[in-house]
Order: sequence, then C-alpha cells, then structure tokens
Amino acid sequence: MLGKTFVAAAIAALLVFAPGETRADQVGDAVAALGASVTDVRLVGEWHTDGRDGVYRVLFVGDPETGGTSRLFVQWLTTDGNTPVVERSIEIPELGQLGIVVYDFAYEVDDEGLALFIESFDPAKELELGYELYLKAPDDYIFQPISN
Repeated sequence: MLGKTFVAAAIAALLVFAPGETRADQVGDAVAALGASVTDVRLVGEWHTDGRDGVYRVLFVGDPETGGTSRLFVQWLTTDGNTPVVERSIEIPELGQLGIVVYDFAYEVDDEGLALFIESFDPAKELELGYELYLKAPDDYIFQPISN
C-alpha cells in the first residue's frame, strides 16, 4: 500500500496545471465549475485494482429539482503522469430515490473496498435516518439502511 504518500501525491497532482496558464485562474475556474449544488466533496481513501492505484472521491449533490435532497456519486481517481484522471464515476441512485438530505458521513477503506456510513434527514417524515454503502467495484455494491 502506498498510504498517505499516495494520497498526498494525488492531491498534489490535482494542483498541477498546464504550462502558460496561471494557477489562480485554473483553481478558481475548477472551484466555480463545482456549482452551488455540490454539498460535500471528500477524498476518502485508496483503491487498488488490476495493478492500478488511486483514491476514492465521494460527492454529495443537492438536487434542486427535488428541493435539495441528496444524490451520491463515487469516483475512482488516478494520475496519468502528472495529470489527474477520473478513471470511473458512478451514481448510487438508490440514495437519490429516497428524498433525504445527507448531513454527514464516515468511511472505512479496506482490501474489500469502500464503506460509507451516511447520516441523513428525511424532511417528509421529519426523521433522522442512517444508511450504509459497501462498494467493492463500480457495479458491485450494497446500499441499505444501517443495521444495528
């Protein structure tokens, strides 16, 4: 495992820019491109698949068409030389269909993949709810209410 060194290198790679362009403009443009509906973005740990390495990026987005209820996206980031690359990006549609607002989450990463523990509020029922996501691969995951 590459550990914290790889995560630091991945973050640094996200700040590498093309020659001739000013860093401040690119950073500002990248932040502006995120949009106001992005409510949380985090790098949450490393992935290793078929000899490739990278980090997971988790994004929660408030859907303005549903009053700001949350949608969940997971991305697999890597680098191609000094260029950051989104290798894969998926949505977990089951979360978006619930009509909930996510206000926090915790995570764990191990050899099996990524686990998210999601804290949310259901505005229609006025209830706090918890969900868990176990993600082994882009097409292999379990999303369910947190079990006690």
